[in-house]
Amino acid sequence: MVFAWLSGIFLGINLGANNTAAVFGAAVSVRMLAWRTAALLTAAFVLCGALLEGGHGLATLTRLAPTDLHSTTLAVLAAALVIGFMTWRKMPASASHAVIGALAGLGLFLGQPQSGLLSRILIGWLVMPFGAITIVLLLDFILRPLFRRVAPSVFEQDPILRAGLILCGCYGAYSLGANTVANAAVVFSALPPQAALLAGGLAIATGAAFFSRRVMATVGQGIARMNSFDAMVTVLGMALTLHLFAKLGIPVSIVHAVVGAIVGRSLRRGIQTVRWNTLGRIGLSFLLVPLASALLAVLLYVTAHLTYVPG
Repeated sequence: MVFAWLSGIFLGINLGANNTAAVFGAAVSVRMLAWRTAALLTAAFVLCGALLEGGHGLATLTRLAPTDLHSTTLAVLAAALVIGFMTWRKMPASASHAVIGALAGLGLFLGQPQSGLLSRILIGWLVMPFGAITIVLLLDFILRPLFRRVAPSVFEQDPILRAGLILCGCYGAYSLGANTVANAAVVFSALPPQAALLAGGLAIATGAAFFSRRVMATVGQGIARMNSFDAMVTVLGMALTLHLFAKLGIPVSIVHAVVGAIVGRSLRRGIQTVRWNTLGRIGLSFLLVPLASALLAVLLYVTAHLTYVPG
């Protein structure tokens, strides 16, 4: 039991360290907010989202997980190791892809496939970036003329943009907690739901507060050149997308959401602003992370059973 909880904490810390970049990376990259302030705000609002709206995703992953805690623990550990490696490489990666890939891969290996639920999740993953693109295009169409009318001069725009980036980032952190806390909390499912969500949320908050700096720049200016207004619309579109899928109980990739949001913004501003090399590397991680997590989970399971000697 202790090993299971440590695996969940390890994953949560890696999740927080990796995903803070997608929440406040844009604000930090345009120098509207210091990294330390961004990290602490992320930690606080992630915990709120986890406790208030994380239960839908936890119910989904509990159904997807193998029937015994030992197997679930190994799957979560495999996902944590993959996410930790991606964080060390300064590459944003999806904890949801890692955890669901590990759980599904090990479930398939053990003869416990949840094909119906997994199909629903995969459809959500495919639809989600297009949803983010659509939401950002709508937000830009509505908010840009309104913003120019309210703040026609640069001196009026700066304080509004700063406040907007902070508010949108806080909402993004809340949506992050609501959507992704299930990834860390699934190994705590023996506890009451609120206790499991609290444990997972605290682990993510710890990672955001102390270990998120390495990935921050990649999602900020690494994917596309953007000004403060574009950054605000991008983060708001990402947050709305995450929140919607949290309500549906489908854990999705925050990095996937923010990439969709940035592409949507670029369609409005000019596709030439996208840095395709960085976007390609992140797109490759979407394919490799679930597969690597599934294979590592199976490897850990086989190794654990080969080396187990009954007492």
